[in-house]
Amino acid sequence: MARATEAIAGADFEAIACIGTQVVSGRNYAFVCRVKPVVPEDSGNAQQQAAFALVYVYEDTAGNCEIMRTVDIMFNAGGESGSVG
Repeated sequence: MARATEAIAGADFEAIACIGTQVVSGRNYAFVCRVKPVVPEDSGNAQQQAAFALVYVYEDTAGNCEIMRTVDIMFNAGGESGSVG
């Protein structure tokens, strides 16, 4: 996961769980991640709250990684029991 996110500025991605892999010409991964915004200390913005996302990563046969897609996970605290998004 670190190799796929090293070029991304403005957010830190922390993999919480790998929920799937797929062997292709390389390998596809699906991770549940905690995404924490990174803001400069002098920006005047209050500390941003972490969010969660599904992050799809492709790793080629040489070990190079890239994020293919991210999907925000929205928790609906006021919804019906067991509802997500």
